[in-house]
Amino acid sequence: MYILGALSLIQILFLPGFIILKFISGVKGLIQKIVYAFALSLIFNHLVVVILTHLRINKPVLHYLLFGVELTAAIYLYWSDIKRPLSSWVSDLYGGFIKKLQSLVGFEGSQSTVQSVLKNIIVAVFLGWSIYSILWALSLFISKIGSVFTIWDSVVSWNHWAVEWFSNSHPLDTKRYAQLIPSNFSVTYSFMQTDKIQFFAIGFMPLFAVYLLLLMFDLGLKKKEYGYLIGILVTQYLLKRFYLDLIGSGYVDVALMFFTFLTLYTLLIGTTQNGQRHLQNTAMVGFVFAAGTALTKQNGLWVFAVYPILAYWVI
Repeated sequence: MYILGALSLIQILFLPGFIILKFISGVKGLIQKIVYAFALSLIFNHLVVVILTHLRINKPVLHYLLFGVELTAAIYLYWSDIKRPLSSWVSDLYGGFIKKLQSLVGFEGSQSTVQSVLKNIIVAVFLGWSIYSILWALSLFISKIGSVFTIWDSVVSWNHWAVEWFSNSHPLDTKRYAQLIPSNFSVTYSFMQTDKIQFFAIGFMPLFAVYLLLLMFDLGLKKKEYGYLIGILVTQYLLKRFYLDLIGSGYVDVALMFFTFLTLYTLLIGTTQNGQRHLQNTAMVGFVFAAGTALTKQNGLWVFAVYPILAYWVI
């Protein structure tokens, strides 16, 4: 039972997303790949659940079959990477990370003036503080492992709708609330063939806060602008001040924040790329994430509506 729950998290967190990434150019860096795979997997699973439920065939056996096909495809597409020694992976990741840090702080070719030294000290302070903020979110994720739905709306709405998806029926009385998150909750129930074990479904929710902060951190490294590090501190404060009880509760507010910023992140990353093809790919991927924002909660419709203007303005 628990093994099936773990497999459902693989399906939700990255498996279909990593397959899709093989057909998208311009995605660079571990953070970007992990977060993109997560977001794309959520959207993919939502579409699968909706289509299967519409056809009245949303059964566990089809989820197992799809998982097997995806796993086979992933092994085939990433076989050359799988064969690489673990030490090679660690060396590349560590070397790339250190190089970006040095570039951000300004150690590469900078003159030892008072101004540059002072700047490096300030950046180093905010860098350490931002890493602490990310570790705070990660510790929150770990502390929520094993929890269940408890707060009112997460019990009577978000999880209730997930159970209806699992029962092979379109949720009723949703008051037009978007269904991206409940449909993904239902994937865990389909894998385990029961809705009585909830901690796999709710377990991935704190990752939205972790990935939100990681996206800001990645932007700071790639664009070499330490203002994003300050943004991490502000965002952590907002999460602690207004959303602390909701981060791992099953509410989708932080998920909405994540998809909103992911859409902006995609456009901002696009400004660092050259070539018409890369810009077109960036605009299309951002469009998918904007749609994911709308599928998360009604407020996301604003992001989806203004996305064409943002894409034209930024890119």
